[in-house]
Amino acid sequence: MTLRQSLFWLAIIVFELSSFSSSAYGWGPKGHEIVAYIAEAHLTDAARKQVNAILRLRDATLAKASTWPDEVAPTIPEMNPYHFINFPKDANEYERQRDCGNRNCLIEALAWYQRVLTSEDAPLNERRIALRFIVHLVGDVHQPLHAGFRTDRGGRTVSVMFKGQNNSLHLLWDNVFVELEDGASREVAAWLDQGATPEERREWQRGTAVDWALESLTLVRSHVYSVPESGEITADYVKRAQVVVRRRLAQAGMRLAWLLNELLR
Repeated sequence: MTLRQSLFWLAIIVFELSSFSSSAYGWGPKGHEIVAYIAEAHLTDAARKQVNAILRLRDATLAKASTWPDEVAPTIPEMNPYHFINFPKDANEYERQRDCGNRNCLIEALAWYQRVLTSEDAPLNERRIALRFIVHLVGDVHQPLHAGFRTDRGGRTVSVMFKGQNNSLHLLWDNVFVELEDGASREVAAWLDQGATPEERREWQRGTAVDWALESLTLVRSHVYSVPESGEITADYVKRAQVVVRRRLAQAGMRLAWLLNELLR
């Protein structure tokens, strides 16, 4: 199924579709909502006006838009590859033919949805879907294991032990470490936003999906796989992981705002 065909089928799904809970498609709901709330705080008036016009649904917000792609994912499994990009273990750059030959990956999907969002010829429903996916995929690309290794499917086949329970390494980074943060999504977003320095905010507001994916790949090597041989997730590992997760959520929120401000002038 091509991206355009997928957009067509998604366009006929009503927004009130029953929600599905899944940890396989990126940050959990809390993580995506945090990214969206940070972004909302930094939208320009012009971008905010267009976001509201595109969503144009009752109680529609960027936070609700951010979780929609995961909610419909079990219904349309063809879309699942859009949530990640897997690299060979020795990769240091993105090669489209090698890493995403059929363009069914996060990097190419995000580029496609940006074009749809800014297309004056695109139907409103397609632009709405594009906006939801942009909000979601900018979050996904900042989860390190969504730009992980092909050999273990981004840590999905790596089994670890955390608090006496078996988990995949991927699940810990998707959901568990975010859920350890005290407070609701909006509250966590506020203190993460406040914790960023002006210099960091300026530095973060640049780049492309390729750049952000390669950042994640670097973090996979430097932090994610530093699991003890026993597979037991230690308190020290969690502490270091939370530092990474907080920074990636803040970066994703600032970059999402910057991207929407650029696209929706």
